[in-house]
Amino acid sequence: MTDAEDVKKLMDDYWQWMRDRTVLKEVKSGLCEISTPFLDRHNDGFQIYAKKDGGEIILSDDGYTIRDLKYSGWSINTPKKKELIERILNINGVEREKDRDELSVRTSAADFPSRKSDLINAMMQINDLYVTSRSNITSLFLDDVGDWLVEKGQFPSKTVKLKGISKVDFQVDFLIPPTKTANEKAMQAVNRPTMESLAMANLLAKELSQRKTEVHLMLNDKNVSESVMNKITSVAKTNGVFVHMWSKKETACL
Repeated sequence: MTDAEDVKKLMDDYWQWMRDRTVLKEVKSGLCEISTPFLDRHNDGFQIYAKKDGGEIILSDDGYTIRDLKYSGWSINTPKKKELIERILNINGVEREKDRDELSVRTSAADFPSRKSDLINAMMQINDLYVTSRSNITSLFLDDVGDWLVEKGQFPSKTVKLKGISKVDFQVDFLIPPTKTANEKAMQAVNRPTMESLAMANLLAKELSQRKTEVHLMLNDKNVSESVMNKITSVAKTNGVFVHMWSKKETACL
């Protein structure tokens, strides 16, 4: 099997995994519930809702993401926490209806896959804020990784969208340009490491293979068991993804 055929099979396998674990249900006329395979901190799949509005489609979380933080005792009323949430929304191009705390995006049919991904990314990143110190939250893990890269002498572009082999846009947290001796590198900052986040990284590596872009993960391993980290690392290496632990960042090599 050629390299191109290997990549195509892996991509086909991933999209099949996505299709098999995505469940659609018509809630009422004109409103569709989409259950995704990506898990929140309760290990429940994120759900989004789709409805047509003229020639566009509105995708929404129906207020779940921020409402769940509030019900868990994570107040969003401090200026810093509000700032962090707004940054996540701006990075992903997601709107927030403050009266209902609803997160939403508008999209055309052609941009549906990319905008659906933007909404899910925002939901996952806001959901992950819970695992950060609830009383002393001062920055996003994304910012911490960015500062570390600068300290390492890397000056990446931040929050870049790259078009993959499938023509779908993928968001990269940091893009480090190539040099005469090193390939281009895409670094993802993962605050809550899961096998789902690894699946996305594996897909990204395959989608960017024609660019010869290395995919690196910086994992916040503070609250993750050693067995989970070992499994993630093993599967990542098999798929050509480079894994770094935040607790060992001082010895990480890029």
